[in-house]
Amino acid sequence: MLQNKKVIYILGVLLTITFIIRITGLTFSPPGFFCDETSIGYNAYSIIETGKDEKGVFFPVFFKAFGDFKNPVYIYLAAIPIKILGLEVFSVRLTSALLGIGSILLFVWLLRIIGKSWLFALSGGLVMSLMPWHFQFSRIAFEAISMVFFIVLDMVFFALFHKTKKPIFYLLFGLSMVITFFTYSTGRLIVPLSAVLLAIIWRREIFKQRINFLISALAVALLGLILVYDHMIDPAGIFTRPHDVLIVDDNPPIFIAAERFFENYLAHLSPEFLFQHGDLNYRHSAGVSSMLLTSYFLPLLVGLVYFINRFKKSKLAAFLVVQFFLFPLASSITVINEGAQATRTIHIVPFLAIIITYGFWQLFKSLREKHRHLIAAILIFALFESVMFYKYYFVVYPASAGTIYSFNGGMPEAMEFAFSQNAPYYYISTSICQYRIEIPFFMKYPPEKFQKSLIIPNAKCIYPKKITSPVPGSVAVYKVGDLITHFPREKLLKTITAVKETVRQEAGTQRELYENKEIELYYIYRY
Repeated sequence: MLQNKKVIYILGVLLTITFIIRITGLTFSPPGFFCDETSIGYNAYSIIETGKDEKGVFFPVFFKAFGDFKNPVYIYLAAIPIKILGLEVFSVRLTSALLGIGSILLFVWLLRIIGKSWLFALSGGLVMSLMPWHFQFSRIAFEAISMVFFIVLDMVFFALFHKTKKPIFYLLFGLSMVITFFTYSTGRLIVPLSAVLLAIIWRREIFKQRINFLISALAVALLGLILVYDHMIDPAGIFTRPHDVLIVDDNPPIFIAAERFFENYLAHLSPEFLFQHGDLNYRHSAGVSSMLLTSYFLPLLVGLVYFINRFKKSKLAAFLVVQFFLFPLASSITVINEGAQATRTIHIVPFLAIIITYGFWQLFKSLREKHRHLIAAILIFALFESVMFYKYYFVVYPASAGTIYSFNGGMPEAMEFAFSQNAPYYYISTSICQYRIEIPFFMKYPPEKFQKSLIIPNAKCIYPKKITSPVPGSVAVYKVGDLITHFPREKLLKTITAVKETVRQEAGTQRELYENKEIELYYIYRY
């Protein structure tokens, strides 16, 4: 008993360390600031200041942004830290970190509710916390992490309902599912499918009480009312993004569409995606690890076998097994240019965490008597792998991801410096502000003014070559590679640089030498 308490304390300390790591260096790694993050941040700022989005729409359901519609949950949640801390890169990303930490704490609670010990629950929390998949999206201002948080919250409320049979928890579950629908685009498919799956597997518990029929109807009605409200604002809101990325958008023959689907589906279940290189997009994966730690391979396999064997006996087993084989569905019906997609399948993270935790538990139960050294080896390898992942993430990843298109590394520093110059006019290269939302964000331009015309009077996003007669005293920001027109009285105020790791072969040998080289990213001029 005393030994178990010591292990619980150790797990609690390790879990706390992972929480601290999640909120450390949010502006440093990932480097820069992606345009989606900028749009989310400014819309959240606009909502908290005026009750309207950047376009002047009063409390929208979906936020129209550069031809796309962003989901509302993350934006409304991000408004809170932005109001407290101001419109900053840190405050926008802090929402992700808090949602990531919150989802882990809820996950620990969930495992405790379903009847296991605190030792098991904290072990599961650590399993989820150490997932590169979960960690990556806990540090970027993408909507996806909000889906993970609310899926775990859904499961907590449902588990409480199943345990107590109290309708209040079923009501909270229904309301949470409605919110989950609006967290991320794939929620529009995943939430209805999960609701149907739950209704089939737990039909007796759910529909034993008449009030649960009414609660189910209430949840559906509430969802319908929100969608009707959104349709009145903009009929295209809920359909724009899914329609643009469907594999049948170009009207292919049925066998071509089927081939695309199965190719996508199998890619998401492949060891390459789950345990080797992961998502090839540097925004979705750090590049050093896959979506799951390699040390999770055997526990995942054992956990899957465990639940498959109990498929007919356990409702939880049936639910998890079906969820596992359905998880690639939403991503498989969309066009994917870079292999399997981590954002469109992130809803599987909590379900994988349950399966892997049970897998670890089964392994330890079977090995603890005669093969304790194997248990120690597995734990040491998992710890070593985690430490190496964090080291890479904070040392190598900022340099590798910051100097390519992924996060526009150095852009926040360039923009913040430029707008600190109190110039009469600002020229921002189109290679920096492709969607023009970067200017009001970093200028912290009052939303009530921006909503009127979507134009800032003293700042312009412009092709560098179109600057022919710059305003005297104006400031311009360019990206390396821009074709810049130089003027007699211009002055280079600052060059934004970054350190990039380069590899060269040592002369006369086959040995590769790794060097850190400073490269130029942005130039700030005054005219």
